[in-house]
Amino acid sequence: MKLRHLFLALSLAAPSLGGCARVQFGAEHDERTDFSAYQSYAWVTDELTLIGTGMGNPRIRNEDNERRIRAEVDAALAAKGLQKVEREQADLIVAFVVGTREQLRLEGGGGHSYALLTTKDAQSTYYKGSLSIDLFDAATRQQVWHGWVSKPLEPEADPDTVIKAAVTRIMAQFPPAPKKGS
Repeated sequence: MKLRHLFLALSLAAPSLGGCARVQFGAEHDERTDFSAYQSYAWVTDELTLIGTGMGNPRIRNEDNERRIRAEVDAALAAKGLQKVEREQADLIVAFVVGTREQLRLEGGGGHSYALLTTKDAQSTYYKGSLSIDLFDAATRQQVWHGWVSKPLEPEADPDTVIKAAVTRIMAQFPPAPKKGS
């Protein structure tokens, strides 16, 4: 399976936009990987820099939201039996990417939305955010798992609630189910 780098972004600002909210999510993994062999993990960096790099909304791309994401991922991995250790002892290395995209909402036509580079009509635009979480085998330095979620955001939404829901949705797909007959 071909794993790809995605720059998906989590709109940490809201869970949904009324009736037009559409959550998209998925996961990919290296089918040759025995995920039961992984017992520990570490973050790719201890510095709070994963969310702060790049451009984007400072309400979303900030250290508080990075702490929230890391805490939720830590809790999810601990619930799956993985222990957080120093990078030198880790079986898996964890990283994530966050971002947003401005969208234009058009009425009619089945309620489809289209990405825009810029717009002046704030009433017809909203933000769509995504979060992707990537796991790398520490020994081989190869990506073995990628999970993501993308959804419309509401500016008033509680970041703790949004982040918990996003990480829960992603990490529910980890570890992947073993192949039948394995």
